[in-house]
Amino acid sequence: MLETYATAQAAINADRNDIDYLKSLLWIPLEKKKDGQWLQANRSKFHLGLARASKNPVLEVLMKGLISLLRKYFKDFHDVEFELESLNSHEMILENIENKNPEKARDLMENYILGMKEFINLKQR
Repeated sequence: MLETYATAQAAINADRNDIDYLKSLLWIPLEKKKDGQWLQANRSKFHLGLARASKNPVLEVLMKGLISLLRKYFKDFHDVEFELESLNSHEMILENIENKNPEKARDLMENYILGMKEFINLKQR
């Protein structure tokens, strides 16, 4: 999967600026904690930031395209509970990127994506 590979590469190649940027995206202003649309846009920035941290410009371009396609062909849920739960997953992923643990970061991203898939399936019923 594109995102799992980008995440593992970020764990190998991310520098301090990448880590600081990704951390900044995990801090959510109080007034935004119930804004599902804002949270979703912030989640997209996190995933793009992971691709950028991989230091592979092709991954970044592919990630932008993937996010665009997902927005075009799947309903935007703007589900606050899901977005806040995503933050927890992203914190664990980022911790492993910062600790230079590509295998664990990749596995956490895979679990996150599978959980997202399950959530989408439930919402589309």
